[in-house]
Amino acid sequence: MTNKHSVRLNRELCVGCTNCIKKCPTGAIRVRSGKAQINEYRCIDCGECIRACPHHAKSASMDLISRLDFVDLQEDIVQGMRCASIETAEGLTHAILSPLSGTVIARNPDLGADPHIVEKDPYFAGWLYRVIPSNPEYELSHLTPCGSDTI
Repeated sequence: MTNKHSVRLNRELCVGCTNCIKKCPTGAIRVRSGKAQINEYRCIDCGECIRACPHHAKSASMDLISRLDFVDLQEDIVQGMRCASIETAEGLTHAILSPLSGTVIARNPDLGADPHIVEKDPYFAGWLYRVIPSNPEYELSHLTPCGSDTI
């Protein structure tokens, strides 16, 4: 079976420290024989394990983006859930999780011409949506700041 996810595991670098297990929101990672294993059926490609690994045993595939799929205008999105997806030239699908809940009122028109802006400049030119937040006071406490050490 071929891995259709973006997270790649280098078992030689893995020391079984369990940092990735603690950060995985879906429980997709287990340690067997002192090495991490990723259950591709449970993995949602959030990248938390990559950021948590102090040994750099996990990485994201750097495939070229072939397509971006967006939600429709006026559609509601939910914090922490898929709000868009990226398909690579190899056929891998990567989920983009929404940083907040609300209603989509605009999409970035520049991404149609150059979808690679998402990976080159995700915080500025590569924005996906303009959203009217539904519960900003609560969700603000769950955001990860741009300059965070966990990114």
